[in-house]
Amino acid sequence: MKKIILRTGIIASAVALVACLNAPKMPEKWEEYIVGRGDTLCEISMSIVPEKKDYREAEYWITKKNNIERANIYPGQTILVPVYE
Repeated sequence: MKKIILRTGIIASAVALVACLNAPKMPEKWEEYIVGRGDTLCEISMSIVPEKKDYREAEYWITKKNNIERANIYPGQTILVPVYE
């Protein structure tokens, strides 16, 4: 029984380690963006990411960097958006 618990713990630790190593890293470059009338985080994210990159990752980082809850943004607000090269 102890061997099963030990193996389960080792497997769980390995899975957690792999997840941490594969976690996306916060972008290093940011620029200011002034929110316009009708802008949404989704649209802003889609407009700044390269074609083959998932815009949802950019949306996630924008909300984290700017402490935005529930995608609430408003016209005239200045937010930081990641710069993708």
